[in-house]
Amino acid sequence: MKANRMWLFSDVLEKNKRVFKVPVYQRNYDWNNIQCEKLFQDIINANVNNCQHFTGTVVYIDDINGGSGLNEVLIIDGQQRITTVYILLKALYDASKGVSVRVESEIEEIMFNRHCDEKYKVKLKPVKMDNEQLILLIKDKIEEMDRNSNVYKNYILFKELIRKTLENGLELNDILNGIKKLEIVEIILDKLQGDNPQKIFESINSTGLELSLADLIRNYLLMDDAQQNELYTEYWLVIEKNVGYSNLGDFVINYLNSQISKSVNSKNAYRLFKEHCE
Repeated sequence: MKANRMWLFSDVLEKNKRVFKVPVYQRNYDWNNIQCEKLFQDIINANVNNCQHFTGTVVYIDDINGGSGLNEVLIIDGQQRITTVYILLKALYDASKGVSVRVESEIEEIMFNRHCDEKYKVKLKPVKMDNEQLILLIKDKIEEMDRNSNVYKNYILFKELIRKTLENGLELNDILNGIKKLEIVEIILDKLQGDNPQKIFESINSTGLELSLADLIRNYLLMDDAQQNELYTEYWLVIEKNVGYSNLGDFVINYLNSQISKSVNSKNAYRLFKEHCE
């Protein structure tokens, strides 16, 4: 394990030909207006006071190459912060169009990979449903986005916060300058050295939301399964849609006592879950 104190903007997000992937055993993007407004105010204060702001840890497994030719890193902790900053950058990017060519150009360099296939240009890839909303956002298909998605809600929130900030006399560059002052501790895991991603995922709770029972179960079942992508798409995602994410914890508790003991592996467990909830 290697730990380094770094600038989120210039040291982490700015690197070209890198994709931050949220593995399927991770929670969905859960930050709401409370966390987003606090982060935005911290950014404004960092700019006004000309000081850095520590915003937590980012933990990932490095050098995962999925055939894209890019450096693909699996985020173990920190996806809420990275996704939120990415959404904020998109809102700031849109606000800068026709207003500040410099801010627009600088954010574009941060948000997108250069000199690569079009499908790898976006530097962030959340779990499936969140990724679908993020792609719509990036393509400016706002009207097609799910209004219940936190990606959509937080984008709209940041647009409004940016508007109010400009009305109060600050400039787009002031907001960008505040983002540049966000510090993190970057922790790079190495399984070959005995680092356990699951234990670290469960134990780290710097400034993020507490893990729900459903989050922990999803993590436990999918973390080390060779078929995790298949299990997530064919079973977990179906259950989540049918039962509802907020009801998953209670559903699993009730189900454990009656059926799960009959399962001999993760795939059978998911099949039974699916049959039970349809």
